[in-house]
Amino acid sequence: MKCKSFRLILFVSFLFVFNNPAIANIFISVGFPNQYILDSRVININNSNIDLNKVRLPNGQSFHLNYNFLFGFGYDNVVQEYTYNSNNNNLLASTNIYNFFVVAPIPLVKLEAGLGSGSTTFKTDSDVTDADILQYFVKIGLPIFKFGGIHVGYHKFVGSEVKLSETTLIDPNASMLSTSVSISF
Repeated sequence: MKCKSFRLILFVSFLFVFNNPAIANIFISVGFPNQYILDSRVININNSNIDLNKVRLPNGQSFHLNYNFLFGFGYDNVVQEYTYNSNNNNLLASTNIYNFFVVAPIPLVKLEAGLGSGSTTFKTDSDVTDADILQYFVKIGLPIFKFGGIHVGYHKFVGSEVKLSETTLIDPNASMLSTSVSISF
């Protein structure tokens, strides 16, 4: 008798505690880059590779909007400053990308996978050039209560080598780690 009443109490308490209506929430996500690394880590001047040195951590932000368990759209902006050669010349890499992604319906985590298209602008003290790039990314999110979550992501940028000047080539391929926070409505 005690066992049956305990099971009934346990069953009813699960109904109240884990009652989760099946609704589609709109999520807004805001994030920032933690690390941005050019894959080559060099700039090619007069057929010689010169190392790039990071000045500071990357600046930037990302904004994503999605429907729960469906798809979403987003925008990423990343700015990374470098110095190169003995004169400490400056190189600024500024990336702007528009994204489309899908959300996988996995319990307890939010898995996003997406593609993006945009450009990276490379600017030195005397030259400016744009490189068309594609991005693919994966983000994993952990929910916080019912109203949002924290996400970490890995982004890969792919593009063709571009001329910064007549004697300078740079490769726009890069990778990025990001963190974001989402809120549902």
